[in-house]
Amino acid sequence: MDEIVTQYNIRQATPEDLPQIITIDQELGGLNPMLEEKFGELHGHPEGHFLVAEFKGEVVGFAGGIIRHNEFGEADPIGYITHVGLRSDFKSKGMGRMLGDQLIEVMSEQCERFRTILGFDRIDLQSFFNHLGFKRTDYLVYES
Repeated sequence: MDEIVTQYNIRQATPEDLPQIITIDQELGGLNPMLEEKFGELHGHPEGHFLVAEFKGEVVGFAGGIIRHNEFGEADPIGYITHVGLRSDFKSKGMGRMLGDQLIEVMSEQCERFRTILGFDRIDLQSFFNHLGFKRTDYLVYES
């Protein structure tokens, strides 16, 4: 872990990072077909944020989110974390936590509350967000 802590860097993502971001997403089995488009939306939006974690100059993780205003009549803006991914060889080493904490810190300049939506079967992501201080809410997600 000491090597990771001393040789990691978290920064704003650039379009040049997209191939590595997509590779990580593929490794995780997600391969979001809209990832490139969503990256462009977040990267180009004044309230969108997309960070990458580097280790020895190589992108090993990513996290993205956006600030939404007046979501279902809420008075205050809410930061939604929409994308996370970390190469499996960096899991359980603290890199994901550092990346998530940094995204929340960057977004906290614009809001005080944060949300995400997870599948019930995504125990790994539930654990990740629990470590970031997230808790289940009384909200239900509906779709048609």
